Amino acid sequence: MNLNRREFVRRFVLMEIADDYESLEHIAWLIARDASECGLTISNAEIRQGLMELIEAGLARAYCLGSNPVLETGGIPMPDRFEDSFTHYRATPKGTELLTADRDWWPFDDEGELRLNWKPPED
Repeated sequence: MNLNRREFVRRFVLMEIADDYESLEHIAWLIARDASECGLTISNAEIRQGLMELIEAGLARAYCLGSNPVLETGGIPMPDRFEDSFTHYRATPKGTELLTADRDWWPFDDEGELRLNWKPPED
């Protein structure tokens, strides 16, 4: 499956938040590391937009990890909280299901190597 760039970025972000709460800073670091392995650069603006779209689609949620217990923020965080160190993101069960159902887009094989037949996203 060859996705357009916007959907590819969304799924890349979703992959990085599928198994744990992640801050925007850490998500950007993970994506920069992994995207560079497949010859891509994904901007922080694209990551932020992808997160907002994932939240709107019910595929991810934002949480405040600075509270006890951890609280869902209820939608897209306010701009001053979006990159806050206490704001973290995680895939919903629906988001995890999407990733489980379709891994053909993911550029890496099970050993973490770039798949030979992988093609970069279409713009």
